[in-house]
Amino acid sequence: MLKEGEFAGKTAVILDVIDLNRVLIQGPSVPRMPFLIRHTNLTRIVIDVPRAARTKTMMKCWTAADVDAKFASTNAAKKLARNEIRKNLTDFDRFKVMLAQKKKAHILRA
Repeated sequence: MLKEGEFAGKTAVILDVIDLNRVLIQGPSVPRMPFLIRHTNLTRIVIDVPRAARTKTMMKCWTAADVDAKFASTNAAKKLARNEIRKNLTDFDRFKVMLAQKKKAHILRA
């Protein structure tokens, strides 16, 4: 998963290692490009892709391993979805969340 840059929040596959700090990545919504390792979050999802594979080969391996479904079940994906929902809240929705948090805190104190 990419943390920073234009494609933040997207998933990609590491196709090759360029040097100690950079890797070659590509994903369904990410073009093939060099990317800094420190700007990524590695997951435990591993797919068998030949080194420096072509786009078509990489996409076959991606769909065969069902990476999208596996990633959707991870905590990182759930956190991204929750943050996206919160980002799109209106003032009234934020107010309702505040009241629910207060009610929860009151119940926990009792």
